[in-house]
Amino acid sequence: MELNFSANKIGDEGAKLIAEASYLRNLTKLFLDENELTEVSGKHLSESEFLTKLTHLSLSFNKLKEEGAQMLASGKNFEKLTHIWLENNDIK
Repeated sequence: MELNFSANKIGDEGAKLIAEASYLRNLTKLFLDENELTEVSGKHLSESEFLTKLTHLSLSFNKLKEEGAQMLASGKNFEKLTHIWLENNDIK
C-alpha cells in the first residue's frame, strides 16, 4: 500500500496523524515531500507503531534538519526500510 501526501503542507500535526493511524499498518511506501515537516515529524514517524512495514520513505524538501534525520535513522520501527529520501532538509 502506498500513500502520497506530497506538497500538501500537512506540517508536523499532519505527520503526527499519519503516524498514529492504525489503518495504515500495511503501508509500505510513504511520500511526504514538501510538507513543511520539522524534526518534530521525524520523532512522530520514527516512533510510530503503525509504520513498521515501510520500505520506502520520502521526506525531501522539508525542514527536518540533522536532529530529525538522526531520529529517523535510530527509529527501531523502520527495520524494513530500504529507501529513504531526505534531500533539501538542511542536513549537513
